[in-house]
Amino acid sequence: MYTVMPSYSIHAFQKRNKWMVDNSSLVIAIFQGEKGGTENTVKYAEKHGVDIMWAEPTSIFRQIRMRNIYE
Repeated sequence: MYTVMPSYSIHAFQKRNKWMVDNSSLVIAIFQGEKGGTENTVKYAEKHGVDIMWAEPTSIFRQIRMRNIYE
């Protein structure tokens, strides 16, 4: 386990997201276009040349619901 910050702060999520991008070769983004952390993380990944796989939110959530029904 890796701790990005020793305690919570207003910047903890952003620092965590940057760490994940810096230590990944692929970002899987479920993004609907809203401003916020996901948008910032995707932009950071693009800027740093990390591949991004886009997933459409409604199809992902539909698959999860169907799996829960049949399991």
